[in-house]
Amino acid sequence: MSQDRVGGASALTPLADLSSNESSFLSPVPQKDNEGNGGVDGKQEVLHSSAELGIVNTVHLSDTQSQIIIPEPNALENMITSLTDSIKKGFAISGENQVEIRSACESLEKKIDLLVFRTQALEESVKTLSENVERNKEEIQLLKRTERDLQDKMEILENNSRRNNLRIFNIPVGMEWSDLKKYIATLIKKAVPTDASEAEILNDIHRVHQDLFRRNPNIKKPQLILVNFKSYLLKKKILTKALELGSLDSGETKFEIRSDLSRTTLNRQWELGKRLEEFKELGAEVRLRVPANLRVMLNDKMYNIRDPVAADDLIDAIKKGNIV
Repeated sequence: MSQDRVGGASALTPLADLSSNESSFLSPVPQKDNEGNGGVDGKQEVLHSSAELGIVNTVHLSDTQSQIIIPEPNALENMITSLTDSIKKGFAISGENQVEIRSACESLEKKIDLLVFRTQALEESVKTLSENVERNKEEIQLLKRTERDLQDKMEILENNSRRNNLRIFNIPVGMEWSDLKKYIATLIKKAVPTDASEAEILNDIHRVHQDLFRRNPNIKKPQLILVNFKSYLLKKKILTKALELGSLDSGETKFEIRSDLSRTTLNRQWELGKRLEEFKELGAEVRLRVPANLRVMLNDKMYNIRDPVAADDLIDAIKKGNIV
């Protein structure tokens, strides 16, 4: 075999299809040095070829010092088959994993969907509850306003039912009821200057009542008498004069006359009365009006106050200089 034939294409026809894909099959053969060692400059080069794996045949060409590696057809086919089986097995395992993963993902998605559904349901419930709370707050405020209005109306109605009444304090006890009406008429005529005669006053007195709040009738002390007049005009004249005079003196006894008001009005009147002196100390002109109103004059401004809390707020504002 000549060098031309070895180097020609005809000599390598069986390797023509392998040379492009398996270039590693052609590798140089190391030359031996004088001492018989392989490699260059005494270094031995180890050739790892497919022949060592038992799947190729080797052909040495002495004239070119090259080694041509020709794979054995059965071994290569076995290798490809083994690789294909391995890939298929990998795909099969991967497929099983994919089924498990897909099943887990589907289960997770269902749980997430359930959580989303429950969350949305809870949000709707919270929204509904919030709306109900707001609506209940509005209803509570409305009920409170209605309650205040009803209380005010009840107070007005009760005061109207008492509008012809007078309360007379410090009336001596031990008097017969048959003589009490005449005694009250005489007492009023002597102590209260009015154009009505004693007979007119007596005739206008409808009835008299003892204090209903006295707990122990055995206590002998001046008592409260409720006097009901037939005419509101006469009652008003007597009350106006009595309030101007304050303490009344008939020559026999000292007594006071006040309006007959509901318990609610009396309590509010009492609370407003305790704030009179404080307004006066702040330089305001103040007057407690019937039935239970404070009229405050300050810096040419007038304030009509019915609620003790509002009176406290006005006092604080005056102290802080917020009222000009």
